[in-house]
Amino acid sequence: MTAIKVCICVLFALLLLAGCGPQNRDAAPNPTEEIIEPASLESEEIDEMIAEQIEESGEVLPEEQTGGDEEKAAALAALLEDVRTSVFPGTAGNSLRAAGRAAAMADFFAEGGMSPDEADRAVQDYIASLSAEDAELFEMQLDAVLGAFSSLTGENGADLLEDCGYESAYFPWSEENVRNCFAALPGSD
Repeated sequence: MTAIKVCICVLFALLLLAGCGPQNRDAAPNPTEEIIEPASLESEEIDEMIAEQIEESGEVLPEEQTGGDEEKAAALAALLEDVRTSVFPGTAGNSLRAAGRAAAMADFFAEGGMSPDEADRAVQDYIASLSAEDAELFEMQLDAVLGAFSSLTGENGADLLEDCGYESAYFPWSEENVRNCFAALPGSD
């Protein structure tokens, strides 16, 4: 009986180790998975995603936002939602996922012309729309993205960007506005 238990434990350990082995990056994704790159979303798709989230939460957007600011905030909210659903500190591969999301946000800040104050306000509004538990987790997720941005702008940033599989249109993000937007985000102190 103990030999059977030992065999089962060994088989279980081998199964766990098999899942921790090197991953084939060139393999096609599972056909049941839907991969959405935030940078590839059309503004209509982003608006639809935000409208669905607002409908589900019952929240009303502030009326003082202009159309351009509202679109920027909606686009940033879509990127933040991607962070919330894909970056999980302490899990395997998280640093690469965080780096990809940080690069997408940096491209957004470089392309969109969002000011640091607008970025902070949009992130604060997004956090306010979350439950207390989700908001607490999201702050840790956002910290991982902020750390990844710091790594991306460091000495080996190009290698990290290549490793995470994100192709940036604006790397190395030399615009001061991009750095200021990241510095304005909660948790960047």
